Amino acid sequence: MTDTPERAEFTSEMEQQLEDLGRRFQEMEIEQMKKGEVEARQKLEAAKKSVTEKRNEFENQLRRARKVSDDAWDDVSEKLRGAWTEMKEAVDRARAEFDGENVEEEDAS
Repeated sequence: MTDTPERAEFTSEMEQQLEDLGRRFQEMEIEQMKKGEVEARQKLEAAKKSVTEKRNEFENQLRRARKVSDDAWDDVSEKLRGAWTEMKEAVDRARAEFDGENVEEEDAS
Protein backbone atom coordinates (compact mmCIF):
# COMPACT_ATOMS: atom_id res chain seq x y z
CA MET A 1 0.00 0.00 0.00
CA THR A 2 1.22 3.44 -0.87
CA ASP A 3 -0.32 6.20 1.18
CA THR A 4 -0.13 8.89 -1.46
CA PRO A 5 -0.47 12.55 -0.55
CA GLU A 6 -3.82 12.59 -2.36
CA ARG A 7 -5.16 9.71 -0.28
CA ALA A 8 -3.87 11.21 2.94
CA GLU A 9 -5.44 14.56 2.04
CA PHE A 10 -8.74 12.87 1.16
CA THR A 11 -8.95 10.95 4.45
CA SER A 12 -7.92 14.06 6.41
CA GLU A 13 -10.64 16.11 4.71
CA MET A 14 -13.22 13.42 5.45
CA GLU A 15 -12.12 13.35 9.08
CA GLN A 16 -12.46 17.15 9.31
CA GLN A 17 -15.95 16.98 7.79
CA LEU A 18 -16.83 14.35 10.39
CA GLU A 19 -15.70 16.65 13.19
CA ASP A 20 -17.66 19.58 11.73
CA LEU A 21 -20.80 17.51 11.35
CA GLY A 22 -20.37 16.17 14.88
CA ARG A 23 -20.25 19.73 16.22
CA ARG A 24 -23.37 20.61 14.24
CA PHE A 25 -25.24 17.64 15.65
CA GLN A 26 -24.06 18.43 19.16
CA GLU A 27 -25.45 21.96 18.81
CA MET A 28 -28.78 20.48 17.73
CA GLU A 29 -28.72 18.17 20.75
CA ILE A 30 -28.20 21.10 23.09
CA GLU A 31 -31.08 23.00 21.49
CA GLN A 32 -33.41 20.02 21.96
CA MET A 33 -32.31 19.44 25.54
CA LYS A 34 -33.01 23.08 26.38
CA LYS A 35 -36.59 22.61 25.23
CA GLY A 36 -37.03 20.01 27.95
CA GLU A 37 -40.14 18.61 26.31
CA VAL A 38 -40.82 14.89 26.32
CA GLU A 39 -41.42 14.91 22.56
CA ALA A 40 -38.18 16.80 21.97
CA ARG A 41 -36.24 14.28 24.03
CA GLN A 42 -37.83 11.38 22.13
CA LYS A 43 -36.87 12.96 18.81
CA LEU A 44 -33.37 13.50 20.13
CA GLU A 45 -32.95 9.88 21.21
CA ALA A 46 -34.15 8.57 17.83
CA ALA A 47 -31.86 10.97 15.98
CA LYS A 48 -28.87 10.09 18.16
CA LYS A 49 -29.37 6.39 17.48
CA SER A 50 -29.56 6.91 13.72
CA VAL A 51 -26.62 9.31 13.56
CA THR A 52 -24.48 7.10 15.81
CA GLU A 53 -25.07 4.08 13.57
CA LYS A 54 -24.13 6.09 10.48
CA ARG A 55 -21.11 7.62 12.22
CA ASN A 56 -19.84 4.19 13.24
CA GLU A 57 -20.12 2.96 9.64
CA PHE A 58 -18.34 6.08 8.40
CA GLU A 59 -15.52 5.65 10.92
CA ASN A 60 -15.13 1.99 9.93
CA GLN A 61 -14.83 2.99 6.27
CA LEU A 62 -12.37 5.76 7.18
CA ARG A 63 -10.16 3.25 9.04
CA ARG A 64 -10.30 0.91 6.02
CA ALA A 65 -9.41 3.78 3.68
CA ARG A 66 -6.23 4.46 5.65
CA LYS A 67 -5.05 0.84 5.38
CA VAL A 68 -6.33 -0.39 2.04
CA SER A 69 -4.17 -1.48 -0.85
CA ASP A 70 -3.95 0.55 -4.04
CA ASP A 71 -6.06 -2.07 -5.83
CA ALA A 72 -8.94 -1.68 -3.37
CA TRP A 73 -8.71 2.10 -2.97
CA ASP A 74 -11.41 3.04 -5.48
CA ASP A 75 -13.94 0.68 -3.90
CA VAL A 76 -13.16 1.78 -0.34
CA SER A 77 -13.15 5.49 -1.16
CA GLU A 78 -16.53 5.07 -2.87
CA LYS A 79 -17.92 3.30 0.21
CA LEU A 80 -16.48 6.05 2.40
CA ARG A 81 -18.24 8.70 0.32
CA GLY A 82 -21.48 6.72 0.55
CA ALA A 83 -21.15 6.38 4.32
CA TRP A 84 -20.53 10.13 4.54
CA THR A 85 -23.64 10.89 2.51
CA GLU A 86 -25.77 8.60 4.68
CA MET A 87 -24.47 10.17 7.89
CA LYS A 88 -24.98 13.72 6.60
CA GLU A 89 -28.52 12.84 5.51
CA ALA A 90 -29.24 11.43 8.98
CA VAL A 91 -28.13 14.72 10.55
CA ASP A 92 -30.15 16.71 8.01
CA ARG A 93 -33.24 14.58 8.76
CA ALA A 94 -32.72 15.19 12.46
CA ARG A 95 -32.48 18.94 11.85
CA ALA A 96 -35.71 18.90 9.84
CA GLU A 97 -37.41 16.85 12.55
CA PHE A 98 -36.17 19.18 15.28
CA ASP A 99 -37.38 22.18 13.31
CA GLY A 100 -40.82 20.60 13.02
CA GLU A 101 -40.63 20.07 9.28
CA ASN A 102 -42.22 17.06 7.69
CA VAL A 103 -39.42 15.36 5.77
CA GLU A 104 -41.79 13.21 3.68
CA GLU A 105 -43.68 16.27 2.47
CA GLU A 106 -40.42 17.92 1.44
CA ASP A 107 -39.33 14.85 -0.49
CA ALA A 108 -42.66 14.70 -2.34
CA SER A 109 -42.33 18.31 -3.53
